[in-house]
Amino acid sequence: MEAKIIEFVRKRPGMYIGEMGMRGFKSMLGYLFDELLKDLNTKSEIAVSFIKNDWIRIEAQKIDTKHFLRVLHSSDENLIHFGYLSLPVLVALSEELTVQVNGFNSVTNLSAKKGNFIITPSAFQGKKQGLTLDFKLDSGLFQPFEMSYEIINQFIRKYAFLNPGCKITSIDNRTKNDQKNIYDYPLGVSHQLDYEIGMRFYGHPLLRFDFKTIIKEYSYQISFCYMDSWLDKAKITSFADDKELIFGGSLIEGVLDGIIASVKKNHKIGEADINIDRKKVKEGLILVAAVRGKNLVFAGCTKEKLEMPRMRKQIREYVFSELTSHFHSQPDVAKKFMNKFRK
Repeated sequence: MEAKIIEFVRKRPGMYIGEMGMRGFKSMLGYLFDELLKDLNTKSEIAVSFIKNDWIRIEAQKIDTKHFLRVLHSSDENLIHFGYLSLPVLVALSEELTVQVNGFNSVTNLSAKKGNFIITPSAFQGKKQGLTLDFKLDSGLFQPFEMSYEIINQFIRKYAFLNPGCKITSIDNRTKNDQKNIYDYPLGVSHQLDYEIGMRFYGHPLLRFDFKTIIKEYSYQISFCYMDSWLDKAKITSFADDKELIFGGSLIEGVLDGIIASVKKNHKIGEADINIDRKKVKEGLILVAAVRGKNLVFAGCTKEKLEMPRMRKQIREYVFSELTSHFHSQPDVAKKFMNKFRK
């Protein structure tokens, strides 16, 4: 790992993690989780422990460690521009840090203090792939903030339901009453839809769909339902990889296009005309959608919106096909749902 990269991060930490408080700390965890869960194809396990004296331990098992080993052994200054930010950021912004990376037949250790680090040469080790980090944030760089276990758990939970192949455990050992939470969502964003429904005080799901599909080079999770109470406001959430998109974009628009097209296609000719547009189709809708893949295109300087017309078209066609098929097989459900759009 090149020392210049560490120097860049340490001199301008705000450029890499934003605010030097809780949000910055979550950005650090985000970089690490993104790399831990990269190319996830087994049931991986991650444990995050908060220990006394502000120490944090992260243990990951059954993960692919090649990205971390590449960063540790490389002198390529451009690695930081390729998305391998987790270790450089942790080294630069920790008061103290120890890292152990287990490959198939080797173990590599790193120890660091305030940006100065030493990497121990690899030695043969017959362990499964995994990674262990122990670190303490550099109080000279971070603003004083409360390491809120509740806030961090919400952040961890998001990674768990976006990555169905991963179980994440969080443990707080800082008080007399230890706390432990386990997040394991094999059905992915469908669990988040259950959560959103359970948070409603009124109504019941009128129509529900849970999709998982791969189209071209992108994998999708899409779960949505309509609530039957006029009191319920729309709740629409979308993610690209592990990033929540404040302004939605192509994935959300594709889902809405598919719903509109299916309703127009399947209402019975001769009955009352339907009234469906963007505003109407969002009424009572709870939608959680996520996409993963390479070369995602974002719009605007904040990169908070997907701008991929091709993706929008593909998702429109997929949702239209699935929803239309369901209406044909469940005419009673279709009729009840169509009433929502009758003039």
